[in-house]
Amino acid sequence: MEIKKLGELKEVEVAGSKMKVVAGKKIHVSHHKIPGNLSFEQHGHPGEGIGYMLKGELEVYTNISPEKVIVNAGDFMVLQPSEKIGGRNPCHEEAEFLCIEMK
Repeated sequence: MEIKKLGELKEVEVAGSKMKVVAGKKIHVSHHKIPGNLSFEQHGHPGEGIGYMLKGELEVYTNISPEKVIVNAGDFMVLQPSEKIGGRNPCHEEAEFLCIEMK
């Protein structure tokens, strides 16, 4: 077993949001911080993904479910491989979530 500490992971910035990633052979987990009032374009991932909101809220939509919905701290988002997600942080406060994805 290998232990990775969040504070020791390298932070990268993508389209204005910050994230840290831990990768295994078949999955990776990313910790995202979305600044207030930031929008992000629809994008997809190669495998199934699960998002878990840690803090704040996001307004999200997908190419399969174009109606915008609000996800709050404690909510999960489950995305299929063909699903593309986009959205925005409608608040002034930073939102945080974990994303667990198949490679």
